[in-house]
Amino acid sequence: MVPNVDLFADVAAALLIKLHAAFPIPLDIEIDVLADKGLPDADPSGATREAFVEASLLWLASAGLIAFEPGQLGARMVERVGLTARGFLALQASDRGDDAIGLSLGAAFSAEHRRDLIGLALAAAR
Repeated sequence: MVPNVDLFADVAAALLIKLHAAFPIPLDIEIDVLADKGLPDADPSGATREAFVEASLLWLASAGLIAFEPGQLGARMVERVGLTARGFLALQASDRGDDAIGLSLGAAFSAEHRRDLIGLALAAAR
């Protein structure tokens, strides 16, 4: 069983890859599609996949990395999800090489690599 903290990183990576590619345009995010992308073969403990994705969105918003219109959770789609200035700068920070974290996320070769990059992005956002 994959720990929830790793599953959170998987959901965050799936979302942040999309938002970084679309920046500065906010996107409409379908909760079930993000659950399928971020949690393809995993079930989080203590929540449904959709509830876990919603909790992940809330956490990323409370950390100041993303923004979306309030009152949309519990629906099938969350509209106008976008990177904040903090989120954009965290993804522009350098990974351990010369590339931006946001670009490296999309090219990550494994779940562990994506999880490591999410850790670097969260550290850069502090």
